[in-house]
Amino acid sequence: MFSSIVVFLLAQPPATASEPLAELPAVVAQRAAAEGLEAQAMFGDAGDAYVKLAEMPGVNRRSELDRAHTNYDSAYLATQNPSRLCWALNVAERVVREGEFNDEDQASYWRDTVDDDLRRLQADARTTRRANCRFDKSGSARALVVATLTDDDFAERPASTNRGESPVDQQSRPPMPAARRWRAQTASGAALTGLGLGLVGALAAVLELQAQHASAMRRMSAVVKAEGRDTFTDGEWQTFNALRHDGLQLRNAAIGVGVAGALSLSAGVALLATRKRMSRKFDLQPHAGPLGGGAVLRVRF
Repeated sequence: MFSSIVVFLLAQPPATASEPLAELPAVVAQRAAAEGLEAQAMFGDAGDAYVKLAEMPGVNRRSELDRAHTNYDSAYLATQNPSRLCWALNVAERVVREGEFNDEDQASYWRDTVDDDLRRLQADARTTRRANCRFDKSGSARALVVATLTDDDFAERPASTNRGESPVDQQSRPPMPAARRWRAQTASGAALTGLGLGLVGALAAVLELQAQHASAMRRMSAVVKAEGRDTFTDGEWQTFNALRHDGLQLRNAAIGVGVAGALSLSAGVALLATRKRMSRKFDLQPHAGPLGGGAVLRVRF
């Protein structure tokens, strides 16, 4: 009896060993607010909400910061207001300063994001002749980094501040190279690759037609020899010359289609291969060689 009770007790799993800890009500409410703002395309406010969520206990801080950066970047793309990109840059810079990366690849990813945001801010200043937090209107770096934006274009504060909430820390905003440009490069690369493959298929069809014309010309010559004649009749000469003319046209078309297909396919593969990764969890890498091509999807856990 006693031994049975001991065995039963030992067989029981720890009470809460496999159960995830429930999030605090304040965390749940803040997450719901952030996701609601994001669903309404209020990207600036959503970014503020995710930054605030990242500072709460029991959350994956960098994951929430990443979502904040994504929303700040989307706000910039939607409004072309560089202050939104400044907020995104501040997030990336803070994460780089904090360090504690899992590996060098992750650290490189965040540093590349900082460089990417700086490059876009400089391009915005040069294109619009409008100063921002890091560059003057000519695109030259400011001698003193502007931590508090005072230009007229940046006087607007996040909506959360106007509602009485504490302003978002300017130095606490996570990263990802612009999703919009990544999607555009992916679409362009896929379109060029598809066009190249289509042209390769067209090349095969043109070569088949050319082969059919050459075969018809050989058959005509064989018939003349079989009948013991030295030359074609007038009608046969017209048919033979027409076949030869069409064959030359098909040859020229094959050369043009082949060159266009090779250029398009090469450009498409190059665009797909040189994209910056949006997410560190997934990485699609096209490859090609003399014996064929394909793509490798790598998943990081």
